[in-house]
Amino acid sequence: MVFVTIGSSEFGFSRLLVEVDRLAGDAVLSDVMAQIGRSDYKPWNCSWKRFLTPAEFSTWMGNADFIICHAGCGSLEEGLRHGKKIIAVPRRVCHKEAPDDHQFEIARLLAAHNRILLANDVDELAARVTEIPTWTPSFAAPRNGNPIAEYITRFISQKMAS
Repeated sequence: MVFVTIGSSEFGFSRLLVEVDRLAGDAVLSDVMAQIGRSDYKPWNCSWKRFLTPAEFSTWMGNADFIICHAGCGSLEEGLRHGKKIIAVPRRVCHKEAPDDHQFEIARLLAAHNRILLANDVDELAARVTEIPTWTPSFAAPRNGNPIAEYITRFISQKMAS
């Protein structure tokens, strides 16, 4: 089962849902459950629910074979906590999906540490899906603290130093 979550942002993320739905219709993805938030697009080839309770979210995430998500810290952290393979497709400011490109920066950093697979844009999603069965992410437990917060702090420190 594939769990797709795009968060609850007021910006929506129909671009990702359209591509997931297309891949499900083409049988590249199967058994897909999507949490679609405020997006205008309603999938035809996937099960979906606009919003999930925290318990439902945790259950779907826990039962998933892998996760496709925006690169929001909450979704990434929850997926990593569950030990799931994650494909992150960041919301981008150029598509008016976010106020800035922080999701891209976070996802790029996590991908560089082999924690997630990064699809820079929806046109890379099918290729990342084909990598999932043979990809082995780094599930090394952080020494302490919140791994995403640590990555963000390190990223900000590097940017300020340059």
